[in-house]
Amino acid sequence: MAQIGFHIADPAIRMTLKVMLEAEGHQILDEAVDLPLLISDDSIWATEQVGPDTTVLLLSNAEHLPAALRAMRAGVYGYIFLPFQ
Repeated sequence: MAQIGFHIADPAIRMTLKVMLEAEGHQILDEAVDLPLLISDDSIWATEQVGPDTTVLLLSNAEHLPAALRAMRAGVYGYIFLPFQ
């Protein structure tokens, strides 16, 4: 499966998502930025630190949805809505 980089500050969210994705066979690498897929909870960091070959998904709750949409206009691929459903 995929190698996925995380840039997630919240320990509970990081661990929950890690367990979910590893159960599906993905390999999770914390703080990796040179992978095909990066999941981040900081839209500014995500848009400034990754290369053009990396797909970035943001974690966003309803309160921060406008920022996630702005990040998408700046090159972020999409977002994962929190809390996890």
